[in-house]
Amino acid sequence: MSLISNTAPRFPGCPIPLLVLFLVLLFPCSAFAQTFSSAAGRNHPELDWVVSETEHFQLIYPSHLDGIQNNAAAIAEKTYKVLSFNLNFELDKKVRIYLTDQDEITNGFAVPLGNPYTNIWVHVNDYATTFTGETKWLRKVISHELTHIFHFEAVRSGISPFETLLTNNPLPRFWTEGLAQYETELWDARRGDRWLRIAAFEDRLSYTDRQSAWNSQLLYAVGNSQARYLAEQYGDTTLANLLQHRKSTLFGLANAHDFNTALKFTIDKSYNEFYDDWQKHTGVYYNTIAAQMDRLDSLKQKPITLPPSWYHDIKYSPDTTHVAVLGLASLERPATEILTVSSDSKGEKRVLARGSINPPISWHPSGTRIAYSRTTRGAGGALVNDIYTAEFPSGKSNRLTRDKRARSPIYSPDGDRLAFIKSRGHTDNVIVLNLNTGEEEQVTFFEGNTQLLSIQWHPNDDKFLISRFSQERKRDILLADIQSNSITPLTDGTHDDRLPVWNSDGSAIAFTSLRDQIENVFLLNINTPGEPVRVTNIFTGATVHDWLKPDSQHQEGRLVIQSTETKRRDHAFLIDASTRTQAEPRDVPSEYANWTTHRPPQEIPKFIRPDASLIQENYSYNSFRNLTHGISLAAPYYAGNLLGEYEYGFGAATAWIEPIGKHMLLAGAGLSFTEPLEKSFFYVTYTNNQFRPSLRFDVYKRKPSVGRYGSHSLFQETDGGFVSISQPLDWFDEPYISSDIQLRTRYSNRRIYNRDNFRLEPAGLTPPETGRQADIRFTYSINKELPIRGNVIQQLEGWGLRFRLTGALPGPLTDSSFFRPDLAAYFILPAPGQSRFYIYLRALGLYGDPFPQTYIGFSEQDYITVPFEDPLGLFSLPNAERVRGYNNYQMGNQLLFGTLEYRVPFINLRTLLLGTAILGQTSLSPFVDAGSLQLRESNTGRDNRAGTGIELKNILQIEGLRIEHSLGIGQPINSFGLDEDFDLFYRIRATVPF
Repeated sequence: MSLISNTAPRFPGCPIPLLVLFLVLLFPCSAFAQTFSSAAGRNHPELDWVVSETEHFQLIYPSHLDGIQNNAAAIAEKTYKVLSFNLNFELDKKVRIYLTDQDEITNGFAVPLGNPYTNIWVHVNDYATTFTGETKWLRKVISHELTHIFHFEAVRSGISPFETLLTNNPLPRFWTEGLAQYETELWDARRGDRWLRIAAFEDRLSYTDRQSAWNSQLLYAVGNSQARYLAEQYGDTTLANLLQHRKSTLFGLANAHDFNTALKFTIDKSYNEFYDDWQKHTGVYYNTIAAQMDRLDSLKQKPITLPPSWYHDIKYSPDTTHVAVLGLASLERPATEILTVSSDSKGEKRVLARGSINPPISWHPSGTRIAYSRTTRGAGGALVNDIYTAEFPSGKSNRLTRDKRARSPIYSPDGDRLAFIKSRGHTDNVIVLNLNTGEEEQVTFFEGNTQLLSIQWHPNDDKFLISRFSQERKRDILLADIQSNSITPLTDGTHDDRLPVWNSDGSAIAFTSLRDQIENVFLLNINTPGEPVRVTNIFTGATVHDWLKPDSQHQEGRLVIQSTETKRRDHAFLIDASTRTQAEPRDVPSEYANWTTHRPPQEIPKFIRPDASLIQENYSYNSFRNLTHGISLAAPYYAGNLLGEYEYGFGAATAWIEPIGKHMLLAGAGLSFTEPLEKSFFYVTYTNNQFRPSLRFDVYKRKPSVGRYGSHSLFQETDGGFVSISQPLDWFDEPYISSDIQLRTRYSNRRIYNRDNFRLEPAGLTPPETGRQADIRFTYSINKELPIRGNVIQQLEGWGLRFRLTGALPGPLTDSSFFRPDLAAYFILPAPGQSRFYIYLRALGLYGDPFPQTYIGFSEQDYITVPFEDPLGLFSLPNAERVRGYNNYQMGNQLLFGTLEYRVPFINLRTLLLGTAILGQTSLSPFVDAGSLQLRESNTGRDNRAGTGIELKNILQIEGLRIEHSLGIGQPINSFGLDEDFDLFYRIRATVPF
């Protein structure tokens, strides 16, 4: 029996300070996640960036957005004035605001690096559905992100950004988001109330309990509510005082901000005490309202049994035999899906489409397909929304538009045309596509800052219901007549009325209104317009999705509505369209309701007019000059050596990033005090994203690496460098498929540190050699992987293929020459329940005159595979495979290898170790490994192996890093069950091989 640990060994004679490893693991991933290109995964060299400066800001945007700077400048400067007064704080440097419309990403983010900046996507018109209120996107997002920057800078200390390493918590996320919403927004349904009232009513206020798809919204709602409650109870000066507080840390050598300590000092209550007060206070508020509104039992209907846990849209087929649901199946499978469910007792289910699908969806009048909008790749790899169809019942997809920024498809009554909303800048209009000829016609001509949330085609005529967020900042419902080119408002825009649906003859509409600080359903007669009548008055809200035709029992038809009293899932109901209810004025004592209306001393206006006079100068953007310092560290180091020598010195590392993502720089160096010329080291890696492919340049001296050769760990240092070119490919228009190519050329001079260890190996193993090598490597890979929570350990669906060809070039400066083809693939196959079959296949060949340590074959133990980027290349990729059950190595020239596992979910341990590490989900995996290796010494001899056993896999989570590790036992198949030695092993390895 052998118990083999894959713990990483020390690098003998190759001292790498822990600070360098910290930078490698922490900064590159997190920093790259703070650029435009990281969110979209593409470079955009076609953009010409320019800068407009104001008194306090640098506005940076593509030249085709010229004009947006006047609006952004007015918003930013007004926000600055208000925030500096409210928070009693001034910024000491100009803030960079980056604006782009390249991708339809409704988001913005602020980065607390040396010179703070914020990146914002503009002209993302689907925000009108996500939010409510009168504030337009640019005003909302700029003010919000600037509040973050004020917050970051106000709590900054001399030891930033290391406060969190010293047990301080300067920026708890819920509080950061809550403060930004309080200072810049009103309390409303979509930015707090909807999510908080249900969680409070259910007494499930935790946003970390992993029980709801709403938890991210609940985090914002909790922070928003607590910031307002704190200001209302203790005064707005409390907020400024809290940000300015510092506590002694680092043994009294420094002062830093800590949220919990600052809150205790400011209000003389701990956060737990404050939380209890806030929870009781909001509990009284919401329960008082609940007592004056209806519960779900007022519907007098049982919920419809539908498979997803959370719904985005529900539409019945024209013959009502099937219902299509757009939603999330579960938190374990957070991919958005269109499922169809038969209306009969069998409830047969089919998944028609997956991906980043936007509501609403639309059935063709024939019931043979469904149209929908999905986020996909457009020109230059931009993320845009386009229209697709999914055939029913096959699910075959068809793309109808390209680069249209299109949403809300709806079929005409005859099925020959399809209308959709097209965005151009911040203006939406309705386009009608003739499905027979492919011709498009614009049928509305809105101008200015106008967003359309949805459209619905009249059942019999060329008329549309349009849900609009107007230039005048009203949210109303319109009736648009294509023939007469007329538009009639159906609601006055006083309330947020949205998402209307027709009845079967087009005489009435049902719509959702947010006039209760929560959604509820109303009806309006088109022929005799008047005040809408109320259908629901539910405390936790109700949304209407469809209106079914009348039948013998329901003369006005039935409404399909969505509602819930739990954050853990949604419910759907069919209610009679003749249902009516009343809403009495709600009476909540002001002392419990004031926090919802409390406002800061100064308020940012909802609308701010553009002001070109604020621009002081304009000039071209220089990306190199905007390299932003991320983090730098320096420390002494001390390291041992396998040869009995010891070394010490001083090391430093630094990381820089450019906010658009054009440049990234990571560098580390160490000065040896024992032998400065021989043992000092450095590493520089620079990534350039100014072109369509990404370019990476690495130069290093004494770069360490650890691999496996024979039965020993192989330690080597390398001087040299490489250049790599990588390009993602958009060849496959299918969700969750990623594909890319990479070309790398490298020159290295390798030194082996423990060469003598290998002289003790059995005959046939040539000791590794020191020498020079120039090589080139081409890689093509394609993967399909759904965003499933348990993918680290129990991927439920997916496949991958990777081809890699590596060759070492002969020449006067190299000591080796070879080429190595490598083809690998994996597949996940269905099995009962959540269990799955996993298949991994690999074929390798090695030809030429390589260094001895450049080999393929069978390994005697597993290699470490890490689930994060390894910029320094500390872990060499294995070119050998292990047949579990065997623990001896073998070298050869050609290798065929395969693995079959049956992975069964076992248990979720949910065990905390040492306060930081969490043992989570576990699976049980019987396996069979098999391989055939042509031996190096003979062109005819082969080593054939087959092993079997069982492995217990577990997810180990350490501060957000999820690692798959496992404990297993195996035996060769030819001795399975016999009383012979068996192999007990432990390994750290990614479940998916590449």
